[in-house]
Amino acid sequence: GIWGGMIGGTTMQTAILLWVTIRTDWSKEVEEAHKRLNKWDDTKKQPLLTAATDNS
Repeated sequence: GIWGGMIGGTTMQTAILLWVTIRTDWSKEVEEAHKRLNKWDDTKKQPLLTAATDNS
């Protein structure tokens, strides 16, 4: 019935997600994320915060 279908679907989803997670090359994913972050990184050109001087 409906409960069997729901349990079967959840089990199948869990199995597929586990399979994808196990087969993923996480070192490669980290390198790709690093490349994407460095692509948009402009902190070398413009600092996020500038030091304020207080001469009082």
